[in-house]
This record gives sequence, C-alpha cells and structure tokens, in this order.
Amino acid sequence: MNRRKFIKTGVLATAGATICTGGSLFSASCAGANDRIVLALVGCGGRGLGTIIGCCSLNPNVVIKTVCDVNKTKLAKAVDRVEKDLGYKPAATENMDEIFNDKDVDAVWVATPEHWHTPASIRAIQAGKDVYVEKNPTVNIWE
Repeated sequence: MNRRKFIKTGVLATAGATICTGGSLFSASCAGANDRIVLALVGCGGRGLGTIIGCCSLNPNVVIKTVCDVNKTKLAKAVDRVEKDLGYKPAATENMDEIFNDKDVDAVWVATPEHWHTPASIRAIQAGKDVYVEKNPTVNIWE
C-alpha cells in the first residue's frame, strides 16, 4: 500500500468512526427527530468530495443536503457523483450563505482552498453549524 492510499484510508476510517460512534465531530444536539445528520459541502474539489462521500457511505443516517462551489463545472460534477455514489441528488449552490442560512443543515464540511478555510468555518460557526475542516485551518495570525 502506498502512502497516499494509506492516508486516505486512515482519514476516511477515522471520520467515519467518529460520526458513526457519535464522537466529538458532531454534538448530540444536531441529531434530528429521526437521528439523521444533515451535512453541506463547501468546496467540491476531489479531496473534499471524496472524504464526505466516504463518510456518508459508512452511515446511511448521515446525508449531504447541499453542495457548494463557485466553479460551476465542479459543482455539477459533485451533484452527479453524490447521486451516483449515494443514490440521491443533493441541492447545489454557488453561494455558501444559502447553506449557513439553511436551518436543516446540521454541519458544514469545509473543503475550500486553504485561504478560505477560516472564513468559511467562522461563518458556519456563527450560523450555529458544526464544522469539519482539514489542515491548514488558517494561513495568517489574525485568523
């Protein structure tokens, strides 16, 4: 097994185990009446899309409601891939404010370019969402 495959497998297993066991990634208060966790993806590149689909495929009670990207081509590919891999079609938007204002979304999966990690995460937290974001969480001291 090469290094890249090992890391990818480890990240997917860790994220899936955390969500499946009710770990600290999501608080107990985010579970709805039907115990379903509703996610939104901000940034539809290969890394973010692959990890969120891997997570959702481990637990059918974790769903992607909306995908968001400013790149229309990536956005369309993300919708198609979620539909193909998970069997349902998520909503799509180019404006992350729509996700932050959506009361049905419990958590935001931030997979933007690094310089947008912190602004997107802060805005999601201010909207009352839980956030999953990978390194680098910030690129400057102010953030």
